[in-house]
Amino acid sequence: MLEVLSQPTSNMTNSNCSQNCPDAFDAAVQTSPIVEKLRQSSLFSAYRDAFQAATGLSLELCYPPETMRHPCRSGAKPNAFCRAMREDGALREVCRRTKWDPAKNESAACPRSAECFAGLRISTVPVTVGNDVVAHLRTAPVPTREPSEAEWAAIRSSLSLKSSDSEKEEQLKKPFWELSVVDEARYRGAIGLLTAFAAQLGELANRLTLSQEQAEPTVVAEARRFILENLEEKLTLDMVADHVNVSPFYFCKIFKRTTGLSFTEFVNRSRVEWAKKRLKNPNVRITEVAYDVGYHSLSQFNRCFLKYAGESPTRFRERLFQRRQTALAA
Repeated sequence: MLEVLSQPTSNMTNSNCSQNCPDAFDAAVQTSPIVEKLRQSSLFSAYRDAFQAATGLSLELCYPPETMRHPCRSGAKPNAFCRAMREDGALREVCRRTKWDPAKNESAACPRSAECFAGLRISTVPVTVGNDVVAHLRTAPVPTREPSEAEWAAIRSSLSLKSSDSEKEEQLKKPFWELSVVDEARYRGAIGLLTAFAAQLGELANRLTLSQEQAEPTVVAEARRFILENLEEKLTLDMVADHVNVSPFYFCKIFKRTTGLSFTEFVNRSRVEWAKKRLKNPNVRITEVAYDVGYHSLSQFNRCFLKYAGESPTRFRERLFQRRQTALAA
């Protein structure tokens, strides 16, 4: 189920907002290489286009800090009503006062939504790699109920429109009434689709993190190959640094800068990915898989698998079995 982040509020001038998001429409937020690769992937572009065609909802992929930016910021593709709001400085301030509560959104393990002052719904679905949120799928603001005169009266009051503002009101009311409504049932179904897609994107993000970069330094490329070829061994930072003929300090620094992962994180992620493939064989015991992929302690294997896969090895195997049974039944 969708969980409401926060109700519309007029108190958006708090210190957190002013410090973290000085301009909710135009603030520039640094992204991450993985998110950029996901955005450029054929998987994301194909799903985004299909999702919009099927549901009428536009979709964007945000790096977690980007959720602090208002969804109607410059660069987005707002509907006609939001565009009219954005083009008027005074009205834009009203829209800015909607509290999206991005900090809570970043740590959410489930889809979340909020409504702006005009009753337009916006939702985010986290894309995770293990237990880490690497991005959010975010829908554009959309109404989930038919407009009414009572609702418009509340909007008019929020905008402090006067009788002398009849022309401005007409410029807003017409596009508001013409917004395409996505009813509650369809909206929840759309978020369900996004949740399934987010899981696919998470798997792609994990593969991208572990895959070899074409432009990476030779030292890192050679270290990556050596690690992947010797995962079952007891790998140490000194051992790998010695193999590529650099100091451990330099290797640690350049490897982290290039891959975005520490040496230990890369080794454990790679071992967990290998374990996933081994777990597809129902005849191999989990203990055997743990030792085969380089762990000398079952408890350590379970901890790392849970951290990077988001579930225990037992649960992972159960899901594979259930999926296989469902496919056979179909």
